Amino acid sequence: MPCNRVRAFTIIVILAVLLPTAAWGVAGGVTVISVAGTALVKTETGEERALLKGEVVPSGARVRTKAGSSIVLRSDPGYRKLGAVSAAKVSEEPELIYGKMTKSTDALMNSVSYYVSAQPTQGKTASVVVRSDERIEGVWAAVNDSRGGSTEVRFYPFESGGYRALLGFDVEAGAHKYALKISVVGESGDVTEVVHPFYLKKSDFESGKVYLSESSRAFLEPSEEKTEEREALFTVLSAPSGKQLWNYTFRYPVDAPGVISKFGRIRRYYIPGFPSFTRFHRGVDLRGNTGDSVLAPNSGVVVFAGMRITTGFTIVIDHGQGIFSLLFHMSAVLVDEGSYVVKGQRVGEIGSTGITEGSHLHWGVYVNGVYADPTEWVARAF
Repeated sequence: MPCNRVRAFTIIVILAVLLPTAAWGVAGGVTVISVAGTALVKTETGEERALLKGEVVPSGARVRTKAGSSIVLRSDPGYRKLGAVSAAKVSEEPELIYGKMTKSTDALMNSVSYYVSAQPTQGKTASVVVRSDERIEGVWAAVNDSRGGSTEVRFYPFESGGYRALLGFDVEAGAHKYALKISVVGESGDVTEVVHPFYLKKSDFESGKVYLSESSRAFLEPSEEKTEEREALFTVLSAPSGKQLWNYTFRYPVDAPGVISKFGRIRRYYIPGFPSFTRFHRGVDLRGNTGDSVLAPNSGVVVFAGMRITTGFTIVIDHGQGIFSLLFHMSAVLVDEGSYVVKGQRVGEIGSTGITEGSHLHWGVYVNGVYADPTEWVARAF
């Protein structure tokens, strides 16, 4: 009998060494239900080892998965599934660091996938698509700046299934680290969280000079009318149609496109008797003579058509889902607000109204709160 007790004690000691967080429980920890592929756990001591099915991971530890791998954890309440190439900090409510994690009351969870196309870049547009093997009830998202800022991201139903958000990045956005955070609610009640960290790529923009006449000073003076015009334009751009109205790629809004000032160009303005100042060009200027045709870049609804102090005769076309075209400095507007236009339809005539050096057309594309490079929308289908 003493010998048997010694053997039993030895077996318990060996098990305690092999499973330092054994399944008899650790306060605040989570139990590993299953492991597919390669999953690792890193404790507060800094050691990292393979994660074992059945063990309890203590609160404060960090778990991560490699490519093609996943783990299912049981916490109180419910289950958490950590997808491939993901990491989470363990607590009573595991915190996703990066990657994808699904919360469910059932260990057999539905799958949610996402992808980001095109590297986020200053002045460019990126597409984010979320899909699920069940009906999606809702999607909420934000882009969080590592410097403390946060911008809400709106998703819309995507024609090929799932939901999509188009993200524009301003020319002056900091080229540093950001994180796209998404929450997807499925029909079953499962909630999938995604944390997609990225670095915003820096763009190299040209610089140039703009010389304006002394009469242009009047356009730059603050006025109540200009404030009202800015507020009215912001109101229009803040209420997009939820339906995608554009088809495939955009076209240049002139027949023989010649870019005379590129998007993002850093322009220093000179006016006689007025201090010089610098502005980023948030559109493209296209060559043309007064009276030349201005064409709709793509299908949509005209939500503004009229005269503005700084941009002259102006047309704004709502292409749906947060995408707008803005056409400035025309000599004539040939469409009414509320009318539906198709790609290539004649909507106005080139001119030099507003603040300009001469006759041309300014074309801007507004992508969910930010002006992005219009030429990208000609070259690429979103």
